[in-house]
Amino acid sequence: MKKAKDELTEKEFWNNYWNNIKLPQTVNPFFSFERCLANYFKKVLANSNKGNIIEIGCAPGKWMKFFQDLGFITYGIEYCIEAGIKTNENLKHLNSNAKVVIADFFNNTFKAKFDSIYSLGFVEHFTNVEKVIEDHFHYIKPDGFVVIGIPNFKGINYLIQRFLNPQIIEAHNLNCMNKEFFKNFALKNNLDIISLRYLGSFEPALFIGNSNKGLVNFIIMKTLSVLSKLRNKFTFLDNFNSRYWSSYLVCIYKKRCDQN
Repeated sequence: MKKAKDELTEKEFWNNYWNNIKLPQTVNPFFSFERCLANYFKKVLANSNKGNIIEIGCAPGKWMKFFQDLGFITYGIEYCIEAGIKTNENLKHLNSNAKVVIADFFNNTFKAKFDSIYSLGFVEHFTNVEKVIEDHFHYIKPDGFVVIGIPNFKGINYLIQRFLNPQIIEAHNLNCMNKEFFKNFALKNNLDIISLRYLGSFEPALFIGNSNKGLVNFIIMKTLSVLSKLRNKFTFLDNFNSRYWSSYLVCIYKKRCDQN
């Protein structure tokens, strides 16, 4: 498998990021985004073949534990050493026997095939998103599922994040943040789309500020923090979704049996 190049974020960035994460980390039903994503997976994958599943970019392991609790046999790949160490520590905290390998996803580390593969907030950090998604299919069995989840920095989310900290926008490939991208990918590669939807509604916790940008930035971040607490409580907003304000976009592809 040829390595996909042109990452929009450096390995050092992720090592520093995960090194500062406090444990334990679990999927939190009281955090609106994680509640929406968890409910989505429970609904859409409820009748799927549980089998084994692997997460690409699996730190800190909270979703590995989530899928394990759903009945999957879970594995994960992390290419950042600090992230891999944190993930293993977190899984121990959660009494999980899920397995994490510290390796480069693009080197086709696992020779075995999996029933399903998923990545959340991974593919959008590369310039060649299509190639990265294609590489997911090297890991799954015929008739397997590929789940791709990405943040939605389009619409109002783009305007807010661009104002607060444009470097965050620059670290993401915005070209894939629409349904048409995923539909076209399916057509090009003869794939079935099991599900494709925006979710999470408007999520104030999506945005990352810049402490060096002064008072206005500080006030906006404080306001978003208050709104985030309210959003967590207002569960009725979970189903109000649109490409203009929803925080996340998820696509589930199914590999057809006639594909190797």
